Amino acid sequence: MENTEKVRRDGDKPIRIATFNIQHCLDYTRRPATGAEAIDVLKFADVIRSMRLDFCGLNEVYDGVFSKALRQPQRLAKGAGLRWSLFARAIRLPDMWYGNALLSACPVVRHSAKKIALLPEERAEEGYYEQRVLLCADLLVGERELTVLVCHIGLTPPEQEKAVRLICQAIDNATHPVVLMGDFNFTPDSPYYGVLASRLTDTASLLPPDELLSFPSDRPGVKIDYIFVGKGVHAVSAHIPPVVCSDHRPYVAEITFD
Repeated sequence: MENTEKVRRDGDKPIRIATFNIQHCLDYTRRPATGAEAIDVLKFADVIRSMRLDFCGLNEVYDGVFSKALRQPQRLAKGAGLRWSLFARAIRLPDMWYGNALLSACPVVRHSAKKIALLPEERAEEGYYEQRVLLCADLLVGERELTVLVCHIGLTPPEQEKAVRLICQAIDNATHPVVLMGDFNFTPDSPYYGVLASRLTDTASLLPPDELLSFPSDRPGVKIDYIFVGKGVHAVSAHIPPVVCSDHRPYVAEITFD
């Protein structure tokens, strides 16, 4: 009876999650400084800890040998009190890697990374291009598994089209309820938003759009950070904490299994 009660309570408790583009822990309040002296991993870890999360997807994370960039996923997880950390490599920089991360209090069952890169002939438009990556992980939440996808989509339509196509494949292949989160670099009027919203539910539907603006952090004017949920889970709350440390604000949601 005691074990049954515990499982029931775990299932009823909302799962508190967030997505946060941390801009490699560059303290936005120290502008115009952009070098190592402005990187503050402990400050970002404190912000993440204060949100009391079960798991958190991060974008623009450094992991490498540069002293203040060294093992940002592990240092952030430790500082935030989250036991597990994953890192998906997108770009090789001279002395570090750049990519997405997932910090979690829930055990990681399996994980993978899928590169999102355009061939030269696919770059039909002028603009800034960089290689992106989709971090995929199955987490054990209580007695059930949840598939978490962490993305950072590019700025141009060709990049966005290819990324959304890959994300849709990951959604279709998932065998557990899906949570998709990250910095999408497009607004809700984008056709690519429509593609994802036809498959998943945007947790922002709980609040008016102007209450979920996350960029730039000091004067939010656009909605480009999202948390979507698939069948088998639903959102019970969503909000943007008024935090200014990265150039994006974090986006927090609470979800439960159906």
